[in-house]
Amino acid sequence: MASPISLIYDQFSREGQERRKMEAIRLQEKAEAAEKARQKYNKNFKDNRGYE
Repeated sequence: MASPISLIYDQFSREGQERRKMEAIRLQEKAEAAEKARQKYNKNFKDNRGYE
């Protein structure tokens, strides 16, 4: 566990802000990649909603 001073530094420093921004960008890219993979997988299946 980090010390309180390092947590405060990370909260207010430019380096900490950039790290949080990059983490948000990575999460967004990961979500987009997962959605793209899901769409690629689902395009192989026929739409069967009309048979119920």
